[in-house]
Amino acid sequence: MLVIGENINASNRSVAEAIASSKRKLINRAFLLMASYAGLDAVILDPLDTKIMSLIKVADILTRKDPSCRSYLRAHRKGTLVD
Repeated sequence: MLVIGENINASNRSVAEAIASSKRKLINRAFLLMASYAGLDAVILDPLDTKIMSLIKVADILTRKDPSCRSYLRAHRKGTLVD
C-alpha cells in the first residue's frame, strides 16, 4: 500500500538474485523503471552500470521529477547517455 507523504526506498541488488547472471541486469533495470513509476524516491544500485544510469534520467523525465529535462540534457552534453 502506498501512503501519501511516505518515502519509498529499495535495493536493486536483491531483485534478481535467483536469476542467471546474464539476465540479472535486464531484470534490475525493468524493476527500477516500474518502481520509479510507482513513486520510488531512492534506490541502491550499481552506479557504473551506464544503461541503468541513463534509464534513471529518462524515468525522471517521464515521472516529472525532472520536468525541464535538465539532468537528461546535462548527461547528453557529457556523452554519458547509453542506448
